[in-house]
Amino acid sequence: MNKHSVSECAAAISLPAARLSIAGSVVFVVLLVALHFLKPEFHPSWRFINWSLSRNAAWSWQPTGLMWTALLTLICLVAMFGYMGATLPKAGGFGPDVSVGWFNRLLVLSYVVWLVTASWSAIRVRERTA
Repeated sequence: MNKHSVSECAAAISLPAARLSIAGSVVFVVLLVALHFLKPEFHPSWRFINWSLSRNAAWSWQPTGLMWTALLTLICLVAMFGYMGATLPKAGGFGPDVSVGWFNRLLVLSYVVWLVTASWSAIRVRERTA
């Protein structure tokens, strides 16, 4: 087993990337909260975040790709939890003999695939409506 000191692990952390991630997350939450004040009809108790896109004619042809990539993310999440639930109790916890990290990487990859699909769709909508 490869053991690293805390200072070695801390040195590998990219501070600009960590700060950008925090800033991006904060901006997203602020914009999401602002949406509920700007458009009260999108009440958070019963409306999904993507409701406005589904009612926009320019996006009407995009939901299929977004749906499939979202389904891929769900499948990866279920597979990861299923694998963890099946292997962790037998192994007695996390360790080098339990390869749960691969499922986590697949889950992160599925997030990236969804993000690229959503971004590509936005670009295509912009080009078609310009």
